[in-house]
Amino acid sequence: MKQKLLIFTNIFLFITFISSVTSALIYRFIPGPLQGSEVLGSIHGFSGLSFSLLATIHIVLNWNWIKAKIFKVKRP
Repeated sequence: MKQKLLIFTNIFLFITFISSVTSALIYRFIPGPLQGSEVLGSIHGFSGLSFSLLATIHIVLNWNWIKAKIFKVKRP
């Protein structure tokens, strides 16, 4: 169950990251009708919030690995 949740989380984490970066780049740097548009600002805000939530879930699901590798704490 945890592995399936991690797969789902990682896929959507990637999608929201790409969406956030792409919308920010188009909003700021690509000339055209979408530059500075409210729609892109909303997409960027939603994808950024979604990314933050999914990143938190990702960290929680991988906390034992993080403790073992980063903090050198062994599992009981």
